[in-house]
Amino acid sequence: MTVGKTVPELDALSAPVVGTDVLTFYRAPGPLKRTTASVLNTYITSTLGPLATLTPGTGVATALAINVGSAGAFVTFNGALGTPSTGTLTNATGLPVGTGISGLGTGVATALAVNVGSAGAPVLFNGAGGTPSTLTLTNATGLPIAGLVSSTSTALGVGSLELGNATDTTLARSSAGNMTIEGNLVYRAGGTDVPITDGGTGASTAADARTALAVVGTADLAASGGSALVGFLQAGTGATARTAQAKMRDTLHVKDFGVVADGSTNDTVAYQAAITAAAAQGKDLDHGEGTILVHSEISGTALSGNRLFGKATIKAANSTDFQYLFDFSNTTGVTLDGLTYDANKANRGSATNRLSCIKMNTTILPRLLNVTCKNTLGSSGPTVSSVAISASGGVLGLYAAGLSFIDLGTNATTKPSDGIFVRGDYCVVIGTYGENVTDHIVVLEGSNYSQLINTTGKNCTSFAAMSNDTSDDCIGNLIDGVTGTCNYYGSFGAIVGIYTSGTGWIRGCIVTNITARGTTGAGGNGPAIFFSNKIEGDVSNVNVHPGGSTGVMAQAMLFDIDPNGEGLNIRDCVLEVEGTANVIRIQNDSNNIHFENNQIREGAYGIYADGTSSFTEEGNRFFSQTTGKIGLGGSATYYGSTWQAWTPVYSSDIGNAAATFTATPTTALARINRVGDTVSIALNFSSTLLAVSPGYLAFTVPSWALPTTSSNYGPATVLNDVTYAAGMVRTINGTELRIYRANFVGFSANAAVAGFVTFSYEVA
Repeated sequence: MTVGKTVPELDALSAPVVGTDVLTFYRAPGPLKRTTASVLNTYITSTLGPLATLTPGTGVATALAINVGSAGAFVTFNGALGTPSTGTLTNATGLPVGTGISGLGTGVATALAVNVGSAGAPVLFNGAGGTPSTLTLTNATGLPIAGLVSSTSTALGVGSLELGNATDTTLARSSAGNMTIEGNLVYRAGGTDVPITDGGTGASTAADARTALAVVGTADLAASGGSALVGFLQAGTGATARTAQAKMRDTLHVKDFGVVADGSTNDTVAYQAAITAAAAQGKDLDHGEGTILVHSEISGTALSGNRLFGKATIKAANSTDFQYLFDFSNTTGVTLDGLTYDANKANRGSATNRLSCIKMNTTILPRLLNVTCKNTLGSSGPTVSSVAISASGGVLGLYAAGLSFIDLGTNATTKPSDGIFVRGDYCVVIGTYGENVTDHIVVLEGSNYSQLINTTGKNCTSFAAMSNDTSDDCIGNLIDGVTGTCNYYGSFGAIVGIYTSGTGWIRGCIVTNITARGTTGAGGNGPAIFFSNKIEGDVSNVNVHPGGSTGVMAQAMLFDIDPNGEGLNIRDCVLEVEGTANVIRIQNDSNNIHFENNQIREGAYGIYADGTSSFTEEGNRFFSQTTGKIGLGGSATYYGSTWQAWTPVYSSDIGNAAATFTATPTTALARINRVGDTVSIALNFSSTLLAVSPGYLAFTVPSWALPTTSSNYGPATVLNDVTYAAGMVRTINGTELRIYRANFVGFSANAAVAGFVTFSYEVA
């Protein structure tokens, strides 16, 4: 119904329109006027006429009295519906779900009020599911992993999981408690081992897994077998891989066996264990550094082909009484390299044994390289020399290089000590240094074809010696290169001694390149170089100055050799002494000694011979002798360099035709030296001097015996126990030597005359 009138009382309402279910009032222009239900009812009854008989339904009047948009009011166009108890909507928008719908299940209204896609909202087509407390999916795809909530009590049951691809990464259950990936077992219930073939460890514990998989852990590496777990490959083509353990076991180390090497710990047992292990395994033994203190001798007699090396010192403990620090006798091919052996004489002075370092008797092909020995000590009562290194008993093929001997013995007369003593064949000792050695630095005794090369000494008693105490001859030995200073002259040679004490000879020996000096005030009574007994050989390039002033000790060379040998040649040497001593002395029955091209300086005599000794000399130079160049004592004989026999030819009465006499000259010897030296000619004769005057004896003289610038040889001496007047003249006529009868005073005519005539001249 449409009301078309204007109601003055409701001037706020204009053109009301009555629809089927709703009475709508349109607000007139101007401000809205408030009215009440009674006013409206009065208006309807009295004014609307036919409408006066209509009665509003229950609540209509009440509803009409409610402000539009408020709860219970009628819905106006674009207005709120209010809160009707029932209603059927066929086309409505803007319905508030939270308050406008009743009868929904618990939480439905709340869920409907949540923005789609937010937590708690209903799931719409292609929308998010929110966060329901429970949910059963029967057909769902695109489920994001991030949307799953972890749980310790709720299981997710699936037959298999396809991770990214249905054919190459499928996680599935194979049996109770067992899981597979693409059919390979990766886990077993209860920690049961998963086979390595299935990609497992084959073990149920970490330790067992490392073992099964050969995985190296820290504990494994720290264990005794840890080095066997580390690989090693040498650089270079063709190198073969092996373990670090195998590599390190190429060489043993003394500390592998408990050696401490601190100089105070008793390392005897540990060091012996290391030597024994090296012998058993045939391995080299590294000594490292430090001081290995031992209380008894260390045995290395089981070694063979081993090399013992390092920078360590093997030292005898204080107050111990054993001789050798190390014994490797009767071994083959053992090398000592870089080690030091200290006999510790300062703290073992009460020892009854001699204090030595190394014993290597009867060894074959031993090697001593840069080995140092020090502080050895001889014994007393009687005094017996010690030796730092004993290489006796027939050593074969020793090679020793770079040996050093320091502070050996007390002094030359009290507990002295040698450096190295060698008795063997084909041995070489080269580059040896000695300092404060109280006996020989090196000794070569009873040896053949062996060499002592380049020996240097500082303040030593003797440098090098070659000797033979056996009944067999020693052949082909060499001393080459000796230099240094000597502080004591031992009886067997301060610098070099060559001597024998047995019935065997030293044959074919060579001594060369010697240069040494004696220190001022050096003691002892030995010569610088000594040759004694059965010796044959060659000596050259010797330059010595003993430094003494009197006695035997001042002599540069002393010879006391057997006369039955082939002798010695001494050449190209420079020999010098101080004071009144003789430079060279030849004594007893020494002979077959030849001196050539030597410089002989200072001294009383350059060469002095006594006893029945003899010698020859050629081309020597003598300087500043106070008594003479050559001195002879006893029955010693001096010959020139060339011995030539000749028979003077007698010439009968010359100058007196009526007189005749005969002469029977005997064979004489002429000794011819070089220009500038003195020539002596001896003539033996026997003749009858006639009572005619002037008569003379005439002898033919070889041309090589004649002077070149003088024809006067007087005065000469006639030796027949008769004193002759001075002024006898000997003349040369061509090659004829004439001894004039007129000058023989005291003889009657036809007297028999025999004599020994000598004359001298200087070779021009």
